[in-house]
Amino acid sequence: MRMIVKTMLGGALASLAAVALSGAANAANLGACGSSGANLLSNFVNANGTSNGNTCTVGTEPKTYGAFSYVPQLDFAPGGAHPVPASSVTVTAIADHTCQFSSNSCQGLLFTANFTGVVAGGDAAINFTVTAPTATIIDAELTLNGATGAVSDTALFNGGNLGSRTLTAATTSAALTFPGTPPTPVMAVSVEDDLNVPAGSAASSLAKQVSQNTMIPNMPQCTNCLSDSEEPGSVIVFPKFIQGSVSTSEGVLAPITELEIGVVCPKGATCSEHQPVKIRFHWVCGTTEADAATSFVCKETDFDVNATVFEKIVLTPNGEAAGSYPAAGGGLPTKFVPAAHCPNGGGYLIGWVIRPSDDKPVKFDGLIGDGVLRPGSPNPLQAGSPTALASYNAIPIQADPKLANLAQVQTNGNGALMFDGLANHYLAVTGQIAGDIRYAHVPPGTGSFSLGVLTLLTLDVKSNRPNNPVFVDLDFFGGNPSAIGNENQLSTSVEFICWAEFPITAIDSGLTTDQMGRKGVFVSAPAVKVGIHGIQDSSGLTSLLGLSETLEGATTTPWPRATFSNLFNSSVVVATHFLPTPSPNFFQ
Repeated sequence: MRMIVKTMLGGALASLAAVALSGAANAANLGACGSSGANLLSNFVNANGTSNGNTCTVGTEPKTYGAFSYVPQLDFAPGGAHPVPASSVTVTAIADHTCQFSSNSCQGLLFTANFTGVVAGGDAAINFTVTAPTATIIDAELTLNGATGAVSDTALFNGGNLGSRTLTAATTSAALTFPGTPPTPVMAVSVEDDLNVPAGSAASSLAKQVSQNTMIPNMPQCTNCLSDSEEPGSVIVFPKFIQGSVSTSEGVLAPITELEIGVVCPKGATCSEHQPVKIRFHWVCGTTEADAATSFVCKETDFDVNATVFEKIVLTPNGEAAGSYPAAGGGLPTKFVPAAHCPNGGGYLIGWVIRPSDDKPVKFDGLIGDGVLRPGSPNPLQAGSPTALASYNAIPIQADPKLANLAQVQTNGNGALMFDGLANHYLAVTGQIAGDIRYAHVPPGTGSFSLGVLTLLTLDVKSNRPNNPVFVDLDFFGGNPSAIGNENQLSTSVEFICWAEFPITAIDSGLTTDQMGRKGVFVSAPAVKVGIHGIQDSSGLTSLLGLSETLEGATTTPWPRATFSNLFNSSVVVATHFLPTPSPNFFQ
């Protein structure tokens, strides 16, 4: 049956190219898709199912939908056991919104009818084209609703080499992304959809959407939408923690990591004495590609902390009671929180202010902080040092400046935090970094060892779910003097999932003082996520944050001294979303 459908589709598409001569003379744009006179499939096709040339539009940057055709067969055909004529298929616009599988902006059409297989089963082919004013279409999403039994819905997207995807009752939504790194947007896409409903199966509606990357040139951009890492934020990110404790050189037990969060009164706000502030935190772990069946999942542990304005909070990732380190000065940590339990011993911490009544994110640009670590060895050993003590500034992210203090910050339909600088969202971050780096040194005899370490992370994370890997191209430049030559570069790349730490010689064995000099600078290309193994995650440009670290001393087990340097960025916005795992504590 599917072969018959595809043959008929080919004939239908040929007639579409001629715009169905019987109706083309009277073709018109019917206005907004789904409006009166543009809300039935019969408004767009002739009695024989070919296009009558009518079109409609969707979106604030309107895309035109046209060249419709409709071929119902078997039970759905005229005279069949369960006819589904074009006049019974409603067409509804899906307005601009944040996509399900990416942080892009999606829009499209929803086709609704009683698609029920009765005797021989039914088959419906719906085709149309989508045309944008400029080349902004970058991927597509499809959804099948009310699916039961052995129903299947196969969509073929022509344009940008998107390919096809099949949905079933077990898999009711999916995404298709253009190839390329980053993907190249196109101006038009044609959609061929084949809904197959065997007897005893059913479907109620199917959605076809295209998306546009909000950072494509010539599209409306936000202004002053980048977050400022030097100002308090409604969100705070600590790029690195290491689990565990260490005995210092004084014989005092201390945590390897102390994450210090301060709460101040936001600029322009009036805060009462002891005003409560509730913060939701997530420990986020990195992962690997060691096993396609079990890897790629970024484990996270979430928890809430109740604080007050001008309180100082100190957390550790070890699941310890408050005051567990009395010999280290007392009051460490200040509160009990669950342990991170990261499989590789480290990760990052993200926290955002929430409303106590319903735990929705709110604007409260009052979070500041720093991380204090005693790092003795980089990944994969992740040990503490009895003598090293280094700190870095956490990264605050502010909410929309036009929002009032304590106003709700909007999330997308899946509850993801949106870092894109758009109205009612958080301000944006970037996907390209630069900084200083210490190259690795092994002394010929006695002397001081040194090792540069890069910590990289993305906020485009689906917590406790599979994530696509992030690829980062890097250029390292020679210092003065160096064998490679001052300002000459060594180009390489790294790949990670959610979070990772890279000793500099693990990135490239040539990043040593002998070849590159003592210190240099590095610059990354824009970070990109690349789809793999059919993981339902975004791909394309992605956010990138991190730290540069130097370990040095007369020994390397553990390193006696450490320093951190925060990184710089390109100021180019990358629309970003962080998707927390939804709480299961309420029945749905």
